[in-house]
Amino acid sequence: MVCVTGGKLTTYRRMSEDTVDEVVRFLGGAAGPVARRCITARMAIKGAEGFSALAASNAAAEHGLDDEIFAALLRRHGGETPELLDMASGRRDMLEPLVEGLPQLKVEALWAVRREMALTLEDVLSRRTRATLRRALAAAEAASSVGALLAGEWDRSAQSLSQEANAFALEVRGDLARAGVKVDTARTGARGQQER
Repeated sequence: MVCVTGGKLTTYRRMSEDTVDEVVRFLGGAAGPVARRCITARMAIKGAEGFSALAASNAAAEHGLDDEIFAALLRRHGGETPELLDMASGRRDMLEPLVEGLPQLKVEALWAVRREMALTLEDVLSRRTRATLRRALAAAEAASSVGALLAGEWDRSAQSLSQEANAFALEVRGDLARAGVKVDTARTGARGQQER
């Protein structure tokens, strides 16, 4: 068995290359296709296709977006940006911020569920958008509205997601309090508190 431990997002391709090469060596690296080295270094990452053309295009105006917002979407989603924006087609509200003070849009929460297998509010707010890391209290405040937005996507009741949102907000506030950040743990909608 070959185990991969540690690492981080900036080294995942090198780690995968080393892992495949190790498995090939372990299996004897016989003749034929098995003898080749891993090709990950020559593969474009997800979203690379079409990125340059989009960056040079007038796509921001075509989607009714500010150039800065569109550029941020391109940095996060690359060539998949038009497909993401199609999810917001006819719903201007989906192009509003997901969490106050952060650049991610509501449609990106849908993308996280439909394309990135996000299964919980924590998946969306902590892992896919990194909102909890960047603006913890704002993410806690947004949890209820994000839950309402995604209830139909997950085929869950509003009550279930409300409970999840409350638990998420309580946990975020607890984490901040343990870190020494003064927060109002009794309120789930406290505004203007110090961010992490």
